Amino acid sequence: MGQKEKQVATETGVQGAGSLRSTEVYALPVSERYDALITKEDRAKNIDYFLGNVCAGAGKVLDVLDLGAGTGRLSCIVAPHVRSITALDASEGMLKRAEAKLAGTGLQHVRVQVADLRERLPLEDQSVDLVMAGWSICYLASESNPQQEHHLKQLMQEIRRVLRPQGKVMILETLGTGHAQPEAPDFLANYMRALEEEYRLTKSILDTSFAFDSVQQAALLCRDFFGDAVGDQIERENSPIVPSWTGIWFGELSSKE
Repeated sequence: MGQKEKQVATETGVQGAGSLRSTEVYALPVSERYDALITKEDRAKNIDYFLGNVCAGAGKVLDVLDLGAGTGRLSCIVAPHVRSITALDASEGMLKRAEAKLAGTGLQHVRVQVADLRERLPLEDQSVDLVMAGWSICYLASESNPQQEHHLKQLMQEIRRVLRPQGKVMILETLGTGHAQPEAPDFLANYMRALEEEYRLTKSILDTSFAFDSVQQAALLCRDFFGDAVGDQIERENSPIVPSWTGIWFGELSSKE
């Protein structure tokens, strides 16, 4: 973590910037380090393959909404396969990087906008064919959030509102970093169960392990975003390859209601 980041973390009381439990992490000036981290993840390109399969067969007619777009990781993957992308995130700094990266894809119809996922989404009814949300809904649906059920239900209603008939939703969340096998965080267990049981989405598990340039780089970046325990484990194991697992919940959004 840079000196400025350390200062902000101290002033805000944020420890272990990047901890999934800390919603303040994206308020810190960490967009460059975040990009450095995610470019090392998914060495087998399993996410790219999954997203490509979802989008490629549609023939570049899909209008896509990326919720919690961050620096544009998912948007850039699907950009060659779709007609338009709307990227929303709470962080203006993250979106600036996303916008610059998307400009390099050649996609003409791109919109980026700061938005709070706890509020009404800034889109018209039935205006998109696919809603993606990568590692973002978890902040609303974590059991550390006392309003988790309300926020999840409200956001799902908004996703349903903006989707066209037969539109799809794709939600990506962590199933652990540094673990030999996929393991859902206990504070996300109810949320992940609801995605399957209440909203009827189909779950897939992908190996998205990191391949860093060095053990030192692995320990530094993972310590910042995943905490000291992961950083210490990397140093003990002395390997630049760090296991990581991602769950993808995909399908037409439905509910028992």
